[in-house]
Amino acid sequence: MAPKEEEKLKNTYGRIDTQGETMSTGTELGERPTEGEVTPTPTVAPTEGPSNVVLIGRKSALVYAVAALMQLNNFQEVSLKARGRAISKAVDVVEILRRRFVPNLEIVDIKIGTEVLPPREETGANRPRNISTIEIKIRKKPE
Repeated sequence: MAPKEEEKLKNTYGRIDTQGETMSTGTELGERPTEGEVTPTPTVAPTEGPSNVVLIGRKSALVYAVAALMQLNNFQEVSLKARGRAISKAVDVVEILRRRFVPNLEIVDIKIGTEVLPPREETGANRPRNISTIEIKIRKKPE
């Protein structure tokens, strides 16, 4: 391992494997790592099982259409969720799927709602914000 990489690992994790062997992250919560082990801080809690939900955001509609298409291959029903300005993109994703990829696509359910979020601090507003949400459930029609 190069000295620069070694220093970067030391700064990131506090300890490194001085032997150049593989690094272990198998310590339990609350245990101190033994000498030579690296224990990174987990950033995301593991989820239980696969998910059939596609969250629509800032990427192009085609990216989400392909993601939904892959989920349709694994699950019978897929849920597309969006909020705010991404709602129109969620509708575009369903239309792209229906017209280009899955002609026998069926829209099972559409749910709309509102999330109340706290006010933004940087704008100085003192009232809660209402953000619109949509959830579109789709599946392939049985042939």
